[in-house]
Amino acid sequence: MLTLMQETESELNARVGRNVFVLRKQALGISQAELADRLAVELGRPKIDPTTITRMESGRRPITVADLEALARIFSVDVEQLLDENSDDLLALKRLIEDWSVNRARIAAAEIRMTGVPTQASDLVANHPSLLSGLTNREREIYFDMQRSETPEP
Repeated sequence: MLTLMQETESELNARVGRNVFVLRKQALGISQAELADRLAVELGRPKIDPTTITRMESGRRPITVADLEALARIFSVDVEQLLDENSDDLLALKRLIEDWSVNRARIAAAEIRMTGVPTQASDLVANHPSLLSGLTNREREIYFDMQRSETPEP
């Protein structure tokens, strides 16, 4: 593995370009034109042509320190992440953690909503046993699984 000092400028530009591409597409989901507009604002310029982003992402445009700092602010990352050869893996890990967190919250909310459902279903069937005959085989299977899940184990 090369250190930053051993890398050529073109290798470093290519790495940053790949990371900019990944962050632009996956983290923000914005176009090159929109990134160019945001970069212009961050750098205090009136306009940056979207082809600048194309060249940057392909490693054909030298990256300045000002570019790195501005891009880091736009993507809400550290400059080191723009330089990191594993930046896309880090982004994937962050996305997995976020997905897990969001889904965990959804599961917890669903569990709260499900509290008492087996009892309500059991009460309906107790009052109207003929309701079971109106269910499909799959619905009856789910109903009985639901009742078993609510029955405390000895």
